[in-house]
Amino acid sequence: MERLNPNELAAMICENIQEFNEYRKRDPTWIPNLQKANLKGANLAWANLVLADLKGADLQEARLDRSNLTEALLTESNLHKASLMQADLTEAVLARANLDEANLTGADLCNADLRGARFFRAKLQQSNLTEADLAGAQMNEAFLTHAILINSYLVAVDLSKAEMTESKLSRAKLMQADLSGAQLHSADLTRAQMNEANLVGADLSQANLTKSTLIESQLCGSCLKGTNLILADLTRANLNGADLRGACLSGTLLKEANLAGANLSGAYLGGADLRDTDLQGADLSGCDLTMADLSGAHVHQTNLRRANFTGVNFSSLHDWNHIAAIDQANIMDVRNPPGEFRQWAQSQGALELSYREWCACDFGSKKI
Repeated sequence: MERLNPNELAAMICENIQEFNEYRKRDPTWIPNLQKANLKGANLAWANLVLADLKGADLQEARLDRSNLTEALLTESNLHKASLMQADLTEAVLARANLDEANLTGADLCNADLRGARFFRAKLQQSNLTEADLAGAQMNEAFLTHAILINSYLVAVDLSKAEMTESKLSRAKLMQADLSGAQLHSADLTRAQMNEANLVGADLSQANLTKSTLIESQLCGSCLKGTNLILADLTRANLNGADLRGACLSGTLLKEANLAGANLSGAYLGGADLRDTDLQGADLSGCDLTMADLSGAHVHQTNLRRANFTGVNFSSLHDWNHIAAIDQANIMDVRNPPGEFRQWAQSQGALELSYREWCACDFGSKKI
């Protein structure tokens, strides 16, 4: 086999995959050279291709289900519409490979080099991409439901309109990634780094973003309903028109963020940093803002009805006399209220109740 050129070797493998596997077992030091080989449509299921050199190979529509491609070299190979279900691609090199519409369901891609690879509408459900390098990869409209991408490198990756429901992305690096329109319902993004990411119109409902960083990220019109954002950093993030109903933003950093027109009704913002935040036209009805810092915030036409402001810092609050609604809000022990704010708020129906009394009210049931 050592004397066969890549295409002759490819023909032999296709003819008798069992004989090829047996030969590799007898001589594990031999590394198949299949550079630029024509394997289009080949049946290579269960093939032993460990360390194989398949750079530039044509594997369009090939069947590689359950094949072993550990540490294989597949740089710039063509795997368009190939089937790699449950294949082992641990530490394989697939830089700039074409995997558009490929089926990688259940495949193991741990520590794989996938930089600049193409995965348009590829099926990656339940695949394992732990610590994989996907920098600059094109994964738009890919299917990644239940995929594992823990600590993966996804800088500047295109995941627009990707299906990522219940995917695991804890500690993933997603800086400057395009996740616009992506489906991330119930995804785990704990401690994920998403600075300057594009999440416009993304569905992050019920997702876990505890301690994640989204500095200067774009979340206009995104759905964060019931999302966990405890101690997340959204400094200068753009959440214009976002849906944050029932979200948990305990201790969240929202300094200088744009929340104009956002819906935060029933959200928990205890201890949140909302300094210099734009809340114009936002709905904060029924919110719990205990000990939050709203100093310098813009609240023109903001709905604060039935909100709890116990211990909130209102220093330098902008446009407070143009708040859209503040009736039944709790302003007990507010700190540094501007001028005649307290008297004005009470004239508009605001209340001063202990925290326990506020929770006992019917509208307190909206709290998380």
